[in-house]
Amino acid sequence: MGVVDDLREFSLYAAPEPQALIDGEQAGGYYLVSFQGGLYFALRTTRDADTIVPQIRSVVRQIDPRAALDNIATMDQIVANSITQPRMHALLPGIFAGIAMALAAVGIYGVMAYSVAQRTQEIGVRMALGAHRWQILFLILKQGLVVTLLGMILGLAGAAAVTRYLQTMLFGLTPLDPFTFLTVPALFTVVALIACVLPGRSAATVDPLVALRYE
Repeated sequence: MGVVDDLREFSLYAAPEPQALIDGEQAGGYYLVSFQGGLYFALRTTRDADTIVPQIRSVVRQIDPRAALDNIATMDQIVANSITQPRMHALLPGIFAGIAMALAAVGIYGVMAYSVAQRTQEIGVRMALGAHRWQILFLILKQGLVVTLLGMILGLAGAAAVTRYLQTMLFGLTPLDPFTFLTVPALFTVVALIACVLPGRSAATVDPLVALRYE
């Protein structure tokens, strides 16, 4: 006899229940008859499943011509089938999150480009009074990052509020997973910074004389 670690046999979400591993030959026919769902056999082999399955059927047929052998699958297929639904639950929010990030990046770029267009005269005055190009670029980037920071604070607060509704979809993660709550804002900050660079560079290359005449 021995003790093994907890095993999630049928679902990632179902809590492990007490189980016993019994030798069918030693236990007798009672356990074989009462076992729900039939018997399952595991075979370890280094050969391809497509080539060995016909040989297994032949051996079983020689032992008992009445025995039925069905639901044959590799362990990789069994694992993949067991996590199909959780994988879909993870894939769909991931796709929506990617679309949301792309829309946010486009929105930030549009807002910053519009802001630069509206502040063309101000930028020209700053440059005419001696402001360097990197200072103009920094000014635009700072403005974009401040707006992004405010949005991320509101987003993180909202995410923390709805995590309890997503708890049933998580496996091996806590609702307030520190890695996720640190990595996603950092990634979005990089995306927002890239979205601000083009308007910032455009503002930094403004000709002061053209900007002062801009209406």
